[in-house]
Amino acid sequence: MAKNVRDAEAPAWKPCDVSDAWTPTGELVRLLGFWASPDDESLPDPADLVDASWDEADREWIADYLDRGQIAASYMGASRCRLCSCVNGSRDLTDGAYLWPEGLTH
Repeated sequence: MAKNVRDAEAPAWKPCDVSDAWTPTGELVRLLGFWASPDDESLPDPADLVDASWDEADREWIADYLDRGQIAASYMGASRCRLCSCVNGSRDLTDGAYLWPEGLTH
């Protein structure tokens, strides 16, 4: 892999592995909040990651940060929550280091 991501050959929005992906602008980012589904069971089950003891102020700060991410990609269909089935959105958001699905914070 090239030391400078901008020098690397970036495929068009193709996952590199379960934890990394190339954005459409050629940036390598870490995936966050992508969950197992019938089509891909290699990803984590979100029910295993729920922590009810997590400090409410920390949770709100992180949720606010994630809700203000920049749009990295938009899709023609919306995804559903793996816990409650509500509609989460149809975009992926980023801060330049991580990429997560819209609606991750609901």
